[in-house]
Amino acid sequence: MNFLNLIIFALLTSPVWAQFEDMALETVAQRNGLAIEQLTIVNQAELTLNNIDQTLFTYKVVDLEVGTAFDIHFDQFGQERNKSEALDSDREEARHIYGNLDPLLYDTLQELPGDQPVRIAIWMVDSDEGYPIHELPNGEANEDEINAIMADVAARRADYVAQACANTLEQLQGMGFDPTAATYAPVIFAELPADMVWLIADLESVERVYQQRRYHNNMSKARRSLYAHNVNGRNASGSFWGNTGSNIKVAVIEAGGRVPTSHTKLGSYTYDFANVCNQNSSHATHVMGIIHGRDATDYGISPHAYVRIAGGCDETKANHNHGLWDKDLVSATDRAVNWGATVFNYSLGDDRKGVYGSLARYFDNLSKNIWRTFVCAAGNDGDKSTHHVDSPGVAYNVITVGNYDDKRTQSRSDDVMSSDSSYINPVTNHKDHQKPEISAPGSRIRSAYVTGMGNMSGTSMATPMVTATIALMQKANYWISLQPESSKAILMATCNQQHRGRRSPKQ
Repeated sequence: MNFLNLIIFALLTSPVWAQFEDMALETVAQRNGLAIEQLTIVNQAELTLNNIDQTLFTYKVVDLEVGTAFDIHFDQFGQERNKSEALDSDREEARHIYGNLDPLLYDTLQELPGDQPVRIAIWMVDSDEGYPIHELPNGEANEDEINAIMADVAARRADYVAQACANTLEQLQGMGFDPTAATYAPVIFAELPADMVWLIADLESVERVYQQRRYHNNMSKARRSLYAHNVNGRNASGSFWGNTGSNIKVAVIEAGGRVPTSHTKLGSYTYDFANVCNQNSSHATHVMGIIHGRDATDYGISPHAYVRIAGGCDETKANHNHGLWDKDLVSATDRAVNWGATVFNYSLGDDRKGVYGSLARYFDNLSKNIWRTFVCAAGNDGDKSTHHVDSPGVAYNVITVGNYDDKRTQSRSDDVMSSDSSYINPVTNHKDHQKPEISAPGSRIRSAYVTGMGNMSGTSMATPMVTATIALMQKANYWISLQPESSKAILMATCNQQHRGRRSPKQ
């Protein structure tokens, strides 16, 4: 499977498709008075509409003589359909069945007693007024000017979100609950009895209600595989003279465990002590070391970036293995935005079987509205039963990272995708949301442990490789920090190798 995240039509070869191809050509020819010989099918796609039990087969037919393109759609029975009407019918039926509840939450509520507490994420209706408009600077703008623009956009977005959430927050607080709201996306987190969830979903101000999930950590020669040594530059005495990501603010959000407050193999960093675990974590420390380690030999990809580490444990658990809920990760991210981070690392995830959820929606919302770049691990389920890319890596606007094994050599000829790197695409009607977009070295990576140095493997290690690379890109041209889509496009366009296999995204 080609993991490029491009919306393309899938070429299918089943007998049903072959039958409908002829129908498509004949229908277009008859309707437009054209000779069938001058028509050709250039693309095909399948659209699954589960709520109305309908599958649409779409064909793009082109007139070879004048270049005119025609779209035509048939259902599984060969009847021509209007695609827009079919989509509207499917959405209407979904609303009839589930209301404003996410289908996974709807199924959960069916099995629970009315007084059973449920952790939910309540998304409020988000209007166009909530999208701050700001004229982008020209290419000559300096870092201070760009930072001021980003701060202004974030502040205006925060004002809108506070207003959008205010009434519902007040209602829940008045009923004795303890809800919290995100700062930059109109979502409220609360723990409510199951019966109350049904009522909340019916509020006119509510667009969607999801069940919260727990997220867990996704458990050299790599720097030369990335050619970071050429970018950083280092002389014989060990001093850097090139691009080391200096002054770029990078946020690392971890689910469980903390980085030691001082570590001889790491550069200086800022600590977010909110909801922090009482246990040091080699996972968190290792991720930090990949980004800006200061070991004499195995230094990080962007060793002079400003890094802020955040995240922690479930508030009811001391053990770091219990993971974090949506609201905790959102809160840590909001604080990192306030700090000024422009690129964020998430070496964590939860297997939602490829289904889009509240946390993925949160990252898409922030990427669109306050222009931050998010980098997420694909997950390590490639050799398990599901293989699905984890959430929040299923989000559309994040950069999702797979893990390839560089065999600890600089040569590309021996590189292979890691067998445990998750690769099954997210669930969409069109089956065209391809993840991960990119892969990086993530096998047997040497970096900092809680004490000393050690090797770890997984997409957790590949993800900070990409995050730190983006820090170098932003240092080279800070303007791209305003456009997360530019970072994704540049990385994908400049990958220098692509394996074509089910577990092989671009490298």
